[in-house]
Amino acid sequence: MLPQSHIGYTLLSYRLAQKWVPAARHADYRLLAVAAIVPDLLDKPLVLATYHRWAATKLLAHTGLWHLLLLLFVFWRKPGWWPYALAANGHLLADALWHQPRTLFWPGLGRHFHRRHPPGWPRTRLIDHLRHLLRTSRHRRARNLEIGGGLALLLFIWLARLFHPGHLWRFLRTGRV
Repeated sequence: MLPQSHIGYTLLSYRLAQKWVPAARHADYRLLAVAAIVPDLLDKPLVLATYHRWAATKLLAHTGLWHLLLLLFVFWRKPGWWPYALAANGHLLADALWHQPRTLFWPGLGRHFHRRHPPGWPRTRLIDHLRHLLRTSRHRRARNLEIGGGLALLLFIWLARLFHPGHLWRFLRTGRV
């Protein structure tokens, strides 16, 4: 999933939770956006550096072990960080990692991660990935999730009235809507 989709689903979900769930306290939406893509921010440089060895696009920060350690750290050391930990954990759901059990349950199912392509397969550029997503019917679910993520981000912008310069400026300065 692309970053804007992770961010869109996370921000909209938290905005709606704040309206309907009394326990959903204030959170800095800017930090929620970063937390939503933390696994990618950590893994993508590793993927670029080690693709020839692993042939995987999701590594350590996409494992259940990493997310469990994150939750335990927040539980014991930083209880005020729950919204951000949940945003980071939501990344696992958005990426549908149950389809990649070797990565999700690493190292329990072996020392290798789910291989995206055979070893030695050349790296693709983002534009090639997007072309493939648009042209093949086999990727309909992924395409629909990306469109939904973009729409979720637009809906969040609408609900938060971020199209007004004053609201946008406040959001950029404080992370509040």
